[in-house]
Amino acid sequence: MRTLTLKNLETTKELTLSTSPMPPFFNPFPIRWVGQNVAWGEPDQLFFVERAEGGGFRLMRYTIGQSGADLLYETAGRQIVDLYPTADGRAIAFQTRTTANQLQSFELYNFDPIARKPNIITKFEATPFAYLLGWTRDNAGLVVARAAQGTPSAASDADITVLSPDGGEQFSKTIRGGGGQEYFRLVGGQDVYYLARDADGTANLWVYSLITQRSRIVSRNSRLDVGFGSVETLGPRHVVAVGHERTRNIYLLKAKLTN
Repeated sequence: MRTLTLKNLETTKELTLSTSPMPPFFNPFPIRWVGQNVAWGEPDQLFFVERAEGGGFRLMRYTIGQSGADLLYETAGRQIVDLYPTADGRAIAFQTRTTANQLQSFELYNFDPIARKPNIITKFEATPFAYLLGWTRDNAGLVVARAAQGTPSAASDADITVLSPDGGEQFSKTIRGGGGQEYFRLVGGQDVYYLARDADGTANLWVYSLITQRSRIVSRNSRLDVGFGSVETLGPRHVVAVGHERTRNIYLLKAKLTN
């Protein structure tokens, strides 16, 4: 049985929050976690998703010191994915999704945990992918990466779109070849890292700045057997990327982030 347990490292006491949690979605090739189903809001609040009886899904909140978690929202069947609370915990962005004929449909929400009211922002219908990447640095926009409109498959271009919490579109940029691997990571609320393949099949890591609205290459790879998966930043100038070829190499890349 899968459980979600919180452990106090000072007292070593453990508290089971859920016996039916939804783990992050794992994609084995390239290696990456897809879908954030557990996230911290305020320093003392943890949000997570669990399965409900009858095939539904629940959005839960646990506050440090409580004996258990509170139910915030429940769906009848749509899966809750991509949890991103603001730093102050006053809003939670998430998506719900369904899958049919290898295409997915998403509904993007801006959720008020105090009023426990879901406010739908937009819908993405019959698309290969649509990932909520998180909030912009000022919490004034939500960043989404999705298959470029009008493209039939995931192995095509991608759109990076910033939406206002009330549903208005701030801007959208098409990333050429960025849909080939479906890997995206928002860093610092302003830089979107993504994997793109050239015409010859070589993969490189790129970064798109929400500030300048421009992309630039991070890696200089020319080998067909090398790719990049999970990305972590180390200070303002370096990036660690996991290679997803069979040897699972780890690369240290030098890349100055947006100031």
